[in-house]
Amino acid sequence: MRNDRDLIAKILGSGSERALTQLVRRHEQSTFNLVYRILMDQEEAEEVAQDAFLQSFKELHGLQDWSKYKSWLLTIAYRKAIDKVRLKKRITTELNNLDTQQGKFLNPPDIVEKMQQIRLKQELELLMDKLSELDRGLITLFYLEEFNIPAVADATGLTESNVKIRLMRARIFLKKELEKRHLTKEDLY
Repeated sequence: MRNDRDLIAKILGSGSERALTQLVRRHEQSTFNLVYRILMDQEEAEEVAQDAFLQSFKELHGLQDWSKYKSWLLTIAYRKAIDKVRLKKRITTELNNLDTQQGKFLNPPDIVEKMQQIRLKQELELLMDKLSELDRGLITLFYLEEFNIPAVADATGLTESNVKIRLMRARIFLKKELEKRHLTKEDLY
């Protein structure tokens, strides 16, 4: 599989639809996940992610360092999601559909473990819901997308110290809430 730079060179050079499709496939899941964490609505997240890709393609010729396409795309997606939240002034909360093992017979210990996993996932989703859209986005970029602090600051327009403070406050909040629910960090693994 080609790297982003090669794909962008083909897109800009010859208008290759195949290269464009590969670039989308490479980054669609991370883009959707980021936007979904902010909007908490699948249809809106799909729409915003698609808009982010379209904007990135319209402005692709202006991207100086093609190797940074992913972080640039996620920055666009993050800002579009925050703009949508600000515009609508509402957030729809929805839990991710959990994959259940239909048609498989589980023995009692497996059922207990599966139920604990479902409960933990639901608890974390509910706790994430209590965070602001901005903090959910920060947590997604830092922990799930594994952006470093400078990259998160660049993507969000916040200062690095503001990113660190907001992440620390979000972690403290989540820890306290988990403790209130008698869930420890060990329960999450």
